[in-house]
Amino acid sequence: MKLITWRDKIRNVAKTWAIQYRNTADTSKKEVLAQLKTLDIEKATVEDVAQIIGNYSWTRLICDECGEDVPAVVLVGQEPDYDSSTVYLCKSCALKVQGLFV
Repeated sequence: MKLITWRDKIRNVAKTWAIQYRNTADTSKKEVLAQLKTLDIEKATVEDVAQIIGNYSWTRLICDECGEDVPAVVLVGQEPDYDSSTVYLCKSCALKVQGLFV
């Protein structure tokens, strides 16, 4: 199990963007990377990232049970991969799972 937060996503967004678009000739992608690298990753918000990228997809954390975009999820199961068994749960849904065992 692993806790993933919006702050974790913000801390890694520039690195992840650089990997995703490392072979692109698209100058707009390179401009976005340059802007992402200027963020104070300990103070920036998901709104700051979305303003640079143009959407919230790079910081979104969706609970697989309730479908809500939440500030933190727990990754349960295998590390995400093409054929992995992985679930992301928000705190509320994780507590509901715990309640099933009582």
